[in-house]
Amino acid sequence: MAAAVFVAVTQVDWAVAGVIAAGSVVGGFTGARLGRRLPPAVLRGLIVTVGVVASVAVIV
Repeated sequence: MAAAVFVAVTQVDWAVAGVIAAGSVVGGFTGARLGRRLPPAVLRGLIVTVGVVASVAVIV
């Protein structure tokens, strides 16, 4: 719904939207494969590390 409203209200740069969509698909498949191969403890640690770094980046 949010995407439909955004498209209706403003101009969309479809080239950029296509790159973002392609990156999301590739990243989703790659991340899923990598996530299945990693041990659970390593995956959990990686997720926590990324979350903490993102939080600090937003605060600073």
